[in-house]
Amino acid sequence: MKEWKGNSGFEIAKRRRAAGAIWQPRYFDFILRRAGDFRKKLQYIHDNPVAAGLVAAAENWPWSSAAFYVDKSPVPIRPDLFDVPLDPNEPLWPVPWR
Repeated sequence: MKEWKGNSGFEIAKRRRAAGAIWQPRYFDFILRRAGDFRKKLQYIHDNPVAAGLVAAAENWPWSSAAFYVDKSPVPIRPDLFDVPLDPNEPLWPVPWR
């Protein structure tokens, strides 16, 4: 991650002709263990262009999968389909205690 952030940050700064940090100083991972974790992270990703003031609704951002999940609209890159349990506490993979 450090190498990717360093290389991409350098290229972005060069193309912007601007100095300064591009990425936050650390990388914070988060393991998606339950269906609710997955849904929250997907919603967070979809809401980023809205929070940045780029669009009024997530499904209007052309590079987002939000439109696909809202009404199955065509998107530039179709997400892989998989079943996420409806119960937010349901584990996303088999766990030894079940």
